[in-house]
Amino acid sequence: MALTQSNWYDRLKAWVPGWMFEGDDDVVSDAVFYAMAKLISTMDEERAELLLFTFIDSSTTPYLELLGDERSVDRLNGESDALYRQRIKTRNISSKCSYPEIDAIAQDAMTVTVVVKEDQKWGLFCDAGSYCNRGDIVFTCIQNGGFSVIIDQFSDSDEVTAMIESIQRNKAFGVLYRVVERYKVENFLLTEEGDELITEEGDLLIGG
Repeated sequence: MALTQSNWYDRLKAWVPGWMFEGDDDVVSDAVFYAMAKLISTMDEERAELLLFTFIDSSTTPYLELLGDERSVDRLNGESDALYRQRIKTRNISSKCSYPEIDAIAQDAMTVTVVVKEDQKWGLFCDAGSYCNRGDIVFTCIQNGGFSVIIDQFSDSDEVTAMIESIQRNKAFGVLYRVVERYKVENFLLTEEGDELITEEGDLLIGG
């Protein structure tokens, strides 16, 4: 239960020396502490309200949908809060965080091949924000466990977003992971005749 402004005012006064409320400045001190008590009581009310939303029986939109999402229970079209709560209660929170489960989630979400690698040692990965030859940049592995989802081909950004959302929904809370888009970049130049010269391995061509 949230405390009132008066409750917090009494508490604040009890935490400071009594001389702060004596003398000519006592009115100013009272005003300051009343203002602080109002701020804290407002925050306390919001905390108490948010706490209620964490319980299925007292939760409402959009928090009720979050509780359903934790259990992979989507609200049906036009479904009332009462019926949705009952369906949520029939399911437990499950975590799909083993290697085979994460790998299946990533593969199902993508039309291109992806590799899921548990981070147990150094890996040769570079992200989309780095320009480098493939294999030249060494990233430190994620400490205390975790995994990497490596995409070696050009892929649709919507697919990648959907994959990340699916992993977020099913993985264990607190598991660190990263998605690395690593693909081969073809370097080319145009000849005087306008022909493109492209190397099979992406080597830079220098024209004379």
